[in-house]
Amino acid sequence: MLTAENIALFIVAVVVALAVAIIYDRLHVGSMDYRESRIEDEVKQLRQRVEALQATIDLMSGRIFDLQKENERLKNELARLVPFGAWRATEPMVLRKALERLTEDEFNSLAYDSFRAIYDGFITDQSLNRRRQALIEYAEKQGKMDLLRAAILTINPAAFG
Repeated sequence: MLTAENIALFIVAVVVALAVAIIYDRLHVGSMDYRESRIEDEVKQLRQRVEALQATIDLMSGRIFDLQKENERLKNELARLVPFGAWRATEPMVLRKALERLTEDEFNSLAYDSFRAIYDGFITDQSLNRRRQALIEYAEKQGKMDLLRAAILTINPAAFG
């Protein structure tokens, strides 16, 4: 007979059956196998990526080694063709010519940005040529000729051409 008690018991039984079905579906061995196979596939893909990266690293290492050998060969060739230190003796002249190709604004920007100590020492009635000379002397005495060259290239790459 249909009583309120029987209907309530039926609803509870249906809810429990649904809960068991949901739990079973989540814990079912088949879904675990699916997760494991998916993880295995991801691990396989990651291994393939690592192998590809390792191949790229090996290729780049070989290229770096070749470039180092070429660099050493060029240094030796330069040393053979130009007596040691001779190219350094001409460097101030090259930098002076490059500085002469800069406009006054470019020169002031270069001095301000890269050689603040010299820039701060400039006086208003000092000629541009004297400022150039002071900058070259400072760079040479402080061992900053490479910095001066880089600063000139940054301000005006055409200054050396």
